[in-house]
Amino acid sequence: MINLHDLMDERSELPPPTLDRSRMVGVRARIAARRRARLATVGAGCALVLAIIAGYAVAPHRATPPAPAATPSPSASPTPGPTPSPNLTEQPSQPNGHYVAGFTMAFSERIGTHRWTPTTLDGVALAVTLHSDFPVDSPLTVRITISVNGHPEAIMWTGIGQPGTQSWLVARDGVVWAGIRVGVPSTVMVHISTFSGPDEDELISPPANTWATIRIVEPVAGSAFHVG
Repeated sequence: MINLHDLMDERSELPPPTLDRSRMVGVRARIAARRRARLATVGAGCALVLAIIAGYAVAPHRATPPAPAATPSPSASPTPGPTPSPNLTEQPSQPNGHYVAGFTMAFSERIGTHRWTPTTLDGVALAVTLHSDFPVDSPLTVRITISVNGHPEAIMWTGIGQPGTQSWLVARDGVVWAGIRVGVPSTVMVHISTFSGPDEDELISPPANTWATIRIVEPVAGSAFHVG
């Protein structure tokens, strides 16, 4: 037989079905609320990130200025040097002599120099030729001073009053030309001064159309010098 007392005790231990259903409804509601809250938080975060990105893309940006170009240092202008006199090396052989080297200078240059290396000391000389092309009514007195390796060699005077040329031959003297040696470079210096009138009245600037040619002459064996 069924014991009614036991049956009543078993039923009293089980929760009422209505209470269990109400608890389940409450749990589900809390879970749904939590999900909505999480979704709302995530959505707000995404919206904030998108807003930051959009604001950065739209906002104007300041371009980075280029580095200033280096200021070039001003280059020093080269100081013009004196115009060298035309070189007259490799002159053709002359009758009764040979022109080895030399130079041409305008009277206005005042000073001309040339270096040459002697190949012999026998019969070496300097050939000096003055050229002029100016009116006859403008006479000049010309003084020409020649030195070799710094030693004065000759001083020549001449008057120029008409176009033409004048030539001299300055022969080597063993005493005055001291210091020149075969195979050793030597320097010839010529200094030209011009004066007005035949009596050295006044030191003046020479006309532009006056010049001198100076040549170093070494002899041809068995010949005498002749400068024409």
